[in-house]
Amino acid sequence: MGLFDENDVDGMLMRLRAFTSNRMILELANFVAHNDMRDKGVATDALEAIYLNLKFLTTYGRDKPQLKIDEPFPAYVVKLFNYQVERASSALLKSEHNTSKKQVLAQIKSAFSIDTKNKLAVPTGKITTSQARLFSYLVSFLEVRPPFNQREIFLGFLEALTQNKLSFQQDILEDQADKIIACVLLLLHQTKFRFDSDQVGACYLVSKVRFVKAQDIPVGIDPDELLSRFEGLGIQAEIPLPNAGTNNKAVFSLMDTELQAKDWCANNLLVSGKLDLHSTEDCVGLHFGDGLHMDGDSKFSTSS
Repeated sequence: MGLFDENDVDGMLMRLRAFTSNRMILELANFVAHNDMRDKGVATDALEAIYLNLKFLTTYGRDKPQLKIDEPFPAYVVKLFNYQVERASSALLKSEHNTSKKQVLAQIKSAFSIDTKNKLAVPTGKITTSQARLFSYLVSFLEVRPPFNQREIFLGFLEALTQNKLSFQQDILEDQADKIIACVLLLLHQTKFRFDSDQVGACYLVSKVRFVKAQDIPVGIDPDELLSRFEGLGIQAEIPLPNAGTNNKAVFSLMDTELQAKDWCANNLLVSGKLDLHSTEDCVGLHFGDGLHMDGDSKFSTSS
């Protein structure tokens, strides 16, 4: 039981890729097939939506010139409108704007044409007061929602196997659900993304608690007890901050899980030193670097 690793999950995703309609499994399978640089899919859209939100805020936010919706403006704003529709409140759209998400998407499409040469959105006619209110609402909020969900991924595997009439025992798979998710974390780790033409982001395996101060660690502490201090594991995304230089990043969760560091991390991932860029104190952390793999004890380990 449980004699598999990330390579087996990788292989299963590749085999299911052409034979499932499950959105989550297709996304993961595409990760495996194009893990050098992703430029489409659920995760890429999530990163781009946040990047465009930040780009808009740094251009048209507080104490900045306001967007003039009735004359040509940067085309990325229309793409942002479309992303925001998905994240908007259906109830608020109905109560405040007497419309639906489907109708909003249609309004956006009809209200603007895209000048691809100059990267401008051009109004196709007069923008009404109600449309201006609606478009203003769409850029009034920023929602960061992890696109990957631990349980949804596992249920996606079950659905894909069922769709293909493959024989399996659900109770056995349920017992191995956490390990399947651990393998997925490894497959997502260090993936790069390209969005908004030339921007590059990446995602990494991280612990909920990034660093533990050395002074707070008792002498002779058991490594398993130390690992427990890092709490849960997940995937964190990093994207460049618009108009803020190459070294400034925005970080947010791409996937949260219930997996705990103490259960899934080998002791050789523990590193110490001045790890926290915001502190001069010595700390202990978990190093999820190159060579990360699942060892014979089904734990994340490193060979480097």
